[in-house]
Formats: sequence, C-alpha cells, structure tokens
Amino acid sequence: NLQNNGGFILVKSSPDLKYTDVVVVKNLEGEFVAATQICSHESYPEVRFADVDGGIFYCDVHGSRFSQTGEPLNQADSKAEKPLKVYQIALTGTMLRVFE
Repeated sequence: NLQNNGGFILVKSSPDLKYTDVVVVKNLEGEFVAATQICSHESYPEVRFADVDGGIFYCDVHGSRFSQTGEPLNQADSKAEKPLKVYQIALTGTMLRVFE
C-alpha cells in the first residue's frame, strides 16, 4: 500500500485494460514515483519496487534492476539494457495522478 514508505501498488493505466501495467511507489523518502510494470529487458510485466539500495525497481524474471529514474543498474544478459519508462506524478489533496 502507499501509506508506508517503501510500499507500492499495481494499477491500470486505463480502465479498459484487463491487467495492471503501472507500479506506483511511495519511496523510502516518502515521495511518490511511478514506472511501467513492463520490463524493458524482455517485456515481462513483473516490475516491482524493493526497499534495497535506497529503493529500486526490479524484475525478478531475469534480475533486471533500475533506479527510481528508470536508469538500468545492471545487465541481465548480453543485451544492452534499456531504461525503464518512468511516469510523472502529481498529488493534489488525496488525489494522485500518474501521467506521461
């Protein structure tokens, strides 16, 4: 949940989707961050947030790790790593908006 620092939720970017595709995080500093749930390595929808190394996005399929700005932190195989898509966030009262 987003009540505690380090928590995250998975949401749909559109109500028409049948699956979640965005991970929204309250990072360890209490700031909101959102990124695609679709890993840039091989497009698996397994990106989550972990409260390690100051807070990172990771995909446990092949071990890809990304900073909170989307920059790759490792290389999972011989392919060059691509950045993870990170969204903008706007908090107005209790409404959190995620957008490009």
